[in-house]
Order: sequence, then C-alpha cells, then structure tokens
Amino acid sequence: MKFSKDLRDLNEEEFRKVYSYLEKKTDGFKEVSPQLILENIQHLLIFRLCTGLSQKDFAKKLGKTKDTCRHNEARRRIILQKRIAKTYSDPIEKLLKENKVTFENTFQSWNKYMFSRDQDLPEIKFKCKSISKISEEKLKELYEITKERTNNFTEFNPQLLSEIPQSLLIFRIIIREDNRVFAKKLGSSERGYRRYESGRSKIKPKTAKKIMTKISEIFSERKIKDIGFDQILENKRVLTNFFGNRNLEAMMKQGLNVLAKIPQSEFEKEIAKLLDKHSIPFEQCAIIDGVKKRYNIDFIIPNSKDPKITIEVFNHTMGGKSKNTKGKVRSIDHRFQSIKIKNPNVKTMIIMKLTGRPILLDFVKKSLDMEILNTDTMLINQEIQNLPEFLKKSV
Repeated sequence: MKFSKDLRDLNEEEFRKVYSYLEKKTDGFKEVSPQLILENIQHLLIFRLCTGLSQKDFAKKLGKTKDTCRHNEARRRIILQKRIAKTYSDPIEKLLKENKVTFENTFQSWNKYMFSRDQDLPEIKFKCKSISKISEEKLKELYEITKERTNNFTEFNPQLLSEIPQSLLIFRIIIREDNRVFAKKLGSSERGYRRYESGRSKIKPKTAKKIMTKISEIFSERKIKDIGFDQILENKRVLTNFFGNRNLEAMMKQGLNVLAKIPQSEFEKEIAKLLDKHSIPFEQCAIIDGVKKRYNIDFIIPNSKDPKITIEVFNHTMGGKSKNTKGKVRSIDHRFQSIKIKNPNVKTMIIMKLTGRPILLDFVKKSLDMEILNTDTMLINQEIQNLPEFLKKSV
C-alpha cells in the first residue's frame, strides 16, 4: 500500500493505515529494510514519531543534520540509492528496538506533531506572482492593502503577515533589497522567505511576530514614511532591472552554452590535465538535462551525448566554520538529484580541494557525508590522485 499523499497532512484514519502498513512491513517494527525508505522518504517521519524524538534528536541518532531531516520529512529530497537508504534504515531499526514501539505512544506523538503544524492558521487572503511577473494592477492592490493595514507604514501588526504573507513583497520593495539580503535581515532562510512572499507557505504567529519586529526596526532606523505608489513602481523597476540577469529561466532562453565561455579556474584546469594525462575522454562545461531544467556541469564523461559520469569540482579555503563548504555540497547534491531522476544510470561525483587550516580528512568527509543523498563519490585533496583509476573502473 503506497500513499501518494503528503504524510504530514494525514487525517486520523489515514495515519492508522500508514502505521499498520509499516508495522506489517517491519514485522512489528523489528526489521527496517532500505526499500521502505526508497519507496517513500516520508516514512522517516512516521518512524520518528514511533520513537517520540524531536527532529534534532532523531537526526543526531541517525548521524544526519536537522536540516536534512526536515527536508526529508517535507519531501523536498528523495533517496534513489540503496546504500544511502541503508544509512537511514539501519540506525532506525536499532532505535525502534530500543524504544519498544506502541501505537498509543506513536499516536500521541502524531497528535503533538499535528498540533504544532496546524495552529489554526488563517487562510492566505491574497495571491500574487513574483516581483518580476506581478502586474502593476496586482501590485497596486497589494500596496493599498498593506498601506491600510499598517496605517501608512507606521504600525506593524504581525497578524498582517499571518493573513497576507505577500505583504513582505511591499516591505522589500520599499527598502529596495534583494530577497537574499532581505531574508537575512529578517533572520529567515532565503528558501523560506521566498515561500512566504509567494504565498506558498503560511507564517506561524511566533514567526510573524519575530519578522514584523525586524521590519518595524528597519522602517524606524531608515525613517521611512509617506511612501506613494509611484515610489513603489520606481523601486520595483530598480530591483527587477538590476537582478534580472540572475533569472535562471532567462539565462536558459539565451542558451546555457554561454556559461562555457566563463574562464576556467586553476583547479578545473588541473583536473582537465589529469584526465588528459590518463587518456580519459571528457567534455568540459557541458550541458545535461535534469527533470525540469538543464544544468551546466564542470565535467561529463565521456560526453553530454552519452553521459556516464558527471563531475562538479570546487576549491575552498577553510576558516573558522565549514558552513560554506556544506552549503556548496548541498547545492551540488540537489542538482545531482534532478539529473539522476532524468538520467537514472548516471554516476555523480564531487571533487574538492580544501586549503587553509589543517584538514582532518576523515572528520571532513564524515561531516559532508551527512549532507548528501545523490552523490555517488566524493574525493577530497590527496584522494584526487585516485580519480583516473576510479573512472577507468566505472566507465
């Protein structure tokens, strides 16, 4: 029995069916096969509820990050490989045995989970497109609503964000900020902010209060008042004109092959020389299809017409934190997911050169392994010398 429905939105009857299904498939929660993870990544949510653990604690027990756990439960990532699925199923099986799963306890955890998600949030009252696509008429309508609800941008009630999260677009246009910068100022992730501004996600009261407090502080510091619609239009034009060249769809229409003209980094040249030296055929800065987009990949072996291995390379100077490295790895891994769905037989690889402070290879690899689901191989620093041998075995 497979559920296509988002398991976060089950009613009580549906939850009982999913629980019974997993209870049967795991022989009373004693044996968890990787196939259950491959079948539906949201089974991880049900297993977590069986243990009664929070996302943070559950992720820690699995050797993953909280973000990874959160994305899995929200179906923003999928697992395609059995070996990756096994890194989840094995520790979950151990956890379930330790916690002696019962339906009563799991049902109680589910009720708490549903209450924390629901909170009787009001329906979103206004729908609008992105800043580059919204019509002048729709923008004016949103402006008038936001102006009235804030008493001409002098009073900032969090209830506005709960009912009309898209009012964030007006606030952003007024202070003339890119969504990345604005999200950072509000203490939000760029992904989360985009969902709020587009009306795809509701804002919980606690979050709305926090965001509106930040907005109030910004308006107060900049002494912003008496903003007319003409100023809104002018600011919108500045934002869309200045950042329009970063629109991926526009770049694709012009042709992704333009990216191949970007000068290669020294590290990319180093990898190209290594491949040439060992007579390994490759295509550099090549285009490959994903599910909905096309991607420019650093190296495709042997070529884009017959892709067997895709390689992304980058170098990074390590500082006090490895956040930038992890973020880059997550981004590449997400790209590989789209490519693998479109090209199931393609192998994926990340090659990194890390410099700066002394690199503890085993520690770094273990840390980065928690960030990937769709990367078959990762080579770091001295491991790169094994690349030719690995490729000859794989092609």
